[in-house]
Amino acid sequence: SDSKKALLVWEPQVSWRCRALESHSGDVTSICFWPKQYRVLTGSRDQTIKMWDLEKHCCMFTLSGHQDEITTIRISNDKEVEEVIERGETFDDYNNILNQDEGLDDEQRMIISASFDKTIKIWNFRSREIEMDLVG
Repeated sequence: SDSKKALLVWEPQVSWRCRALESHSGDVTSICFWPKQYRVLTGSRDQTIKMWDLEKHCCMFTLSGHQDEITTIRISNDKEVEEVIERGETFDDYNNILNQDEGLDDEQRMIISASFDKTIKIWNFRSREIEMDLVG
């Protein structure tokens, strides 16, 4: 298998790779750790986002909707997203407060992705649906 298309999970106490989690058909281009859980999001050249369970070593779900390579993935809550849009901030301006865990449960979280298709998509974690599609 091509290791660029896999999520390589390393055991911190040892110096060898524990497991390669494979599911993307294109190179992995972005990664984001889910707060307080053994989960991670990956974005790929295959235009998809995948949520991985690192304890069970499996892909939990796949998000599809971009038309080009995923460049960035972040996690936020719905209130933060609304405030950023109201203030007209850019995705880069918002980067420094994303991924901070404020004791929210998964139902309150949003997944934010950017792509070379010149869109930012805001995904509802619960429904796995696109809440907002920003084109620029």
